[in-house]
Amino acid sequence: MYKDITAKMDKYLTEHKEEILNVILDLARYPSIMEKAAENAPFGKPCRKCLDAAVEIMNNHGFNAKVSSDGSYGLAEFGNGEKTIGIFAHTDVVPVSPEDWIYTKPFEPIKHGDVLIGRGVEDNKAGVAIAIYAVKLLCDAGLAPKSKISVFLGSNEECGMADIEQYAKENKMPDVSIVPDADFPVCFGEKGICRAHMIPEGRFSEITEFCGGTAYNIMLDKLLVKIKYNHELFLEITEKAKAAERITVSKDDTSIIVNATGTPKHAASPEGGTNAANVAASFLCKCEKLCQNDRDILAKIASLTGDFYGEDLGIACSDEWFGKLTAVNGICALSPDGTPDIALDIRYCTAITAEELERKLLAAYPKSRITENKAGFAIPRDDKIALSLEKVYSELSGDPEVKGFYMGGGTYARYLKNAFSIGTQASYIKNDIPELPEGHGNAHQSDEILRINQFLEAIKVVALMIHECDKAL
Repeated sequence: MYKDITAKMDKYLTEHKEEILNVILDLARYPSIMEKAAENAPFGKPCRKCLDAAVEIMNNHGFNAKVSSDGSYGLAEFGNGEKTIGIFAHTDVVPVSPEDWIYTKPFEPIKHGDVLIGRGVEDNKAGVAIAIYAVKLLCDAGLAPKSKISVFLGSNEECGMADIEQYAKENKMPDVSIVPDADFPVCFGEKGICRAHMIPEGRFSEITEFCGGTAYNIMLDKLLVKIKYNHELFLEITEKAKAAERITVSKDDTSIIVNATGTPKHAASPEGGTNAANVAASFLCKCEKLCQNDRDILAKIASLTGDFYGEDLGIACSDEWFGKLTAVNGICALSPDGTPDIALDIRYCTAITAEELERKLLAAYPKSRITENKAGFAIPRDDKIALSLEKVYSELSGDPEVKGFYMGGGTYARYLKNAFSIGTQASYIKNDIPELPEGHGNAHQSDEILRINQFLEAIKVVALMIHECDKAL
């Protein structure tokens, strides 16, 4: 169906490959991690600088782009059709642990063989490049959209999505939208997302620090614990640590210092990860020279973080679309009075309501705080536009069995109407990747990679998806 069109698109992508990759590399040099708000930079100056850079790139490629009046997002438009197709991408990224990177520093992105490596090259600065070049591919192939294309450039997707909430207040929703920030072929729905700070009863007596993590949606991979120095306890911990692979112990003049290491995973897909708070709490609660009060609190934390499905909280459930509810710890902190704060990112299915979830969380841990609770959505399997997007990927991949899916990840799609999240890499294309250890290479991990060949193919896939949306409108 698309043979003649795709041949022309392949030629364009080959001729413009370096130009396309440079768009991503340029944006990935900006350390666009959320910081304290500044004037006209509600999510911090680094996020605003990257947003400005993205807007400039869009203008340089024939779009009419500008930053919103409050500096929270950018809009870039192409064409003047009566109907509007939205493309939603974001320029902010999750925090980094620079010492864990192998091939380069997080914000010194490189091309290495068949991949780009750097924080944000895949999530989601690739989405910005896709928005530009999918439209260019269509125009070059003589299929310029009759609909207006409106590209949203966000700067707070990873830390709250206040950018898209502001957009929704100020703008009319596109007639149909695609969000290249998930997987192919197309997502039919997303789980609800709840973020909660679980506060166990009691305060630590001898533990003076219990901290780690910077983002809700990354499984905690490092935790620092400091304990008032006690020589007998130090000897016990040191001896027990010899048999513990993920625990290291040291001391200073006043403290025993315990570092626990986990394996990070995205909160939406926690399988295979290891939570550092669970490693530390499970280890220390068995140390007999530590006071009973602290051991009791640690036992609660070990239980709370001991599974990824909310069993300790009484919220475990599943459904036929999304599967299991997941509850993942990403941040730990200690208040000045010694009370631990265990932050959870909960992705919940249709088997539990937002209200029921909150009620059960507070019943289990009455002092807890719910900071965010956004219900998910599910699109019917027979939705015509979703099926047309599914068909594009099926035809290009040559796989007639490929099907859309429901997922635990959260994208801008949940704030929009008639919106579908899709991928940035077409996995049916061969793409070599460098050798990477466990916990490296994926979005939100160290040595984040973008598979170049699969990414270029994705531009073509998205272009034809836009074309199908355009025909439907």
